[in-house]
Amino acid sequence: MLACVWLESVDDALLRQLFAVTPVLSARGEVVFLDLRGTERLHRGTAGAIAAIRAALAPGVPRGIGLAGNRFTAEIAARTGRAVAVPPGDEALFLAHLPLAVLPLSAGLARRLEPLGLRTLGDFASLPLGSVERRYGPEGVAMHRLARGDDEAALVPLRPDEDLRVLARVEPPAVAFDALAGQLGEALGQLATALDERDRGVSRLVLRCELDPARDVEADEVFGPPSAHAPEVWEVLPASPEARAPLLLDLLALQLERRPPRGAVTGLLLHAAEVAPLAVHQNGLFGEVARDASRRAEALSRLVATLGPEVARRPRVRREHLLEQRWTDEVASEGDGVRDAGARASKTSRAGSATGATGRAAKAARGASRVAERGVDETSRAASGVPLVGSVADPGDVGGARRRPGDEPACGPTLRLLRRPEVLVPLLAGGELVGFRRGRIELRVARLSAPRRLEGGWWRDAWARDEHDLVTDDGAIWRICRDMPTRRWLLLGEFD
Repeated sequence: MLACVWLESVDDALLRQLFAVTPVLSARGEVVFLDLRGTERLHRGTAGAIAAIRAALAPGVPRGIGLAGNRFTAEIAARTGRAVAVPPGDEALFLAHLPLAVLPLSAGLARRLEPLGLRTLGDFASLPLGSVERRYGPEGVAMHRLARGDDEAALVPLRPDEDLRVLARVEPPAVAFDALAGQLGEALGQLATALDERDRGVSRLVLRCELDPARDVEADEVFGPPSAHAPEVWEVLPASPEARAPLLLDLLALQLERRPPRGAVTGLLLHAAEVAPLAVHQNGLFGEVARDASRRAEALSRLVATLGPEVARRPRVRREHLLEQRWTDEVASEGDGVRDAGARASKTSRAGSATGATGRAAKAARGASRVAERGVDETSRAASGVPLVGSVADPGDVGGARRRPGDEPACGPTLRLLRRPEVLVPLLAGGELVGFRRGRIELRVARLSAPRRLEGGWWRDAWARDEHDLVTDDGAIWRICRDMPTRRWLLLGEFD
């Protein structure tokens, strides 16, 4: 069950308090969503969960609390201004009497729905899904599902705020940086240890210095005359999340050299204001990050010695319209043999042309050269029957003549993407996927390739999908995908 808390405003302090209720929560605007699954025995039912939320926010009072099986229903329940718990399975019944305006309709869809005279979510949910899909498209289907209380959007959990601080006293007060470097290095070592325990690096480091109010002539000679406007705060912004104390000390030394303190330093406060996961560098597999070719060569040789020569491969470009098939690789230790095989095949091709052999023999030799370069057995691949689209085999073989060993590889079909992906309705028979419905057209599955997981947007809006190449019973080839956050099937394009 999910809980939605409607607040006056959301800040870091309130989020830290709500982490005591559940470790999985997400914030959006003035509402906070809490995933209460797994905490049933801790809170002892919905009443205990509501009491725990109110106790965590005390002495503040939330504007509304809603508990339901999905995000949309929980938010609508919270915005009623009361504490409402919707039992699982009763989402559609709870939403039925609410006005249609609670749906996040676009202006265009709201204008198109107005002539129907719909007043409540129950009126909209009573419309046939197929008619809504044909008339209003994917947006209409999404709003129709929300009206039925069917929201499959998942939470993107927040991490607890990493408030890492190290306080150190400087005795005796340091007048020169050489005397301060030792204390600063120890404080940075403690901070680096805390960051290492959390597998985090600092993205913004703040140094605050406590100064001795009693200034002397020696301090004036070292630091110069006092300035009332210069703050005793220094910030370091590494290029990437960093947890190495020596590097952070060098960066702070540059800041202090550019703007020294205005007096003798008696205390230090190091604050990791912003932290993030450490970046994994490919040259850092064996310790310190390597920045020269010799260290990279050493790392590669140790990998080969440990895992075998077949792990070291080099890319080779291929003529292929599919992005995932434009590159192939070959074992580096077998490169000489591959090149020799290609040279022998090319020599056979030239000899066949010189002796008046037919063009088919020369074509076979050139095909053998490509087979040798790619390291793929075309004979076994062609004899394996109809290949799956998206594999190493050519999608052009589906529904057409099979290539013979040695023939020139046929140019594959062209993928034509739709301007906007279309929502597909899966068709099941006995719990097995047998096809999809695209409006009034049914796409029956003859073959379906293995999924290719694509994901990204982790720095802003995370997305993930599994792409498939679908071969229908009429020989057409389609590119479809399963959108993981929304759990919908989408049609991306068609192969010519």
